Amino acid sequence: MDILMTIGGSIITLLLIIVGFFLRQHINVVRELITSVDNLSRLVAILENNAKNSTLSCNQKHMIIDKRLTKHGERIDEIDKDIARIQENLKHD
Repeated sequence: MDILMTIGGSIITLLLIIVGFFLRQHINVVRELITSVDNLSRLVAILENNAKNSTLSCNQKHMIIDKRLTKHGERIDEIDKDIARIQENLKHD
């Protein structure tokens, strides 16, 4: 009976050691995953912020370009009117 108790106790102890080892490995993996998820969350936040800043910058550049194009269009219209006046003056002369 003592031999069976010793063998049973040894087997239970061995099983508890094995379970403890795998449990510790699982805890370490979970910690690493939590750290990785935190790092990825920070990276996503940074990338989203950069994308928003880029969009704002592009919108500002588009506004400047649109203003310039409008001014150029107005100037071309003035030149067209001047050309029409010059042509009228040449026809009358």
